[in-house]
Amino acid sequence: MQENVYLKRNTKLTNYVSLPRPRELSNISSRAKLVYALILARGTLSQKNDKWIDDDDRVTIVYTESDLASELNCKKRTIINAMNELKKNNLIEVKNESKGRANVYYILLPKNSVVANDTCKNIHTTGVKNCNGNGVKVQIIADD
Repeated sequence: MQENVYLKRNTKLTNYVSLPRPRELSNISSRAKLVYALILARGTLSQKNDKWIDDDDRVTIVYTESDLASELNCKKRTIINAMNELKKNNLIEVKNESKGRANVYYILLPKNSVVANDTCKNIHTTGVKNCNGNGVKVQIIADD
């Protein structure tokens, strides 16, 4: 039996993936949500490592259906059905599908789940203003 510990304030987790909130993906199956979470975790890793980024600054991932099936302990057909569900709901795009090779996927996100927009690198300071005489300064930024 494995030893378990309590989740505490400063506990750092490994080997976990985040699941999107149910309301964000309310129209897809639980299995498709799990597949999406694994794909998103791999995409986040690519983003963090600055790898697998295409010329349009989009993160791509490579994941075989067999690897996904193995990770989720299910049949490859189940993964194919989940991927088709994600494609139908515009949550992934397939760059090239070829038999026997891993597919390259683009990850799409519900717009309301994105914290900052893609043009953050174009933000610059336009001025500094003193607010209501109390010495607090606010930087005003603008996006090109």
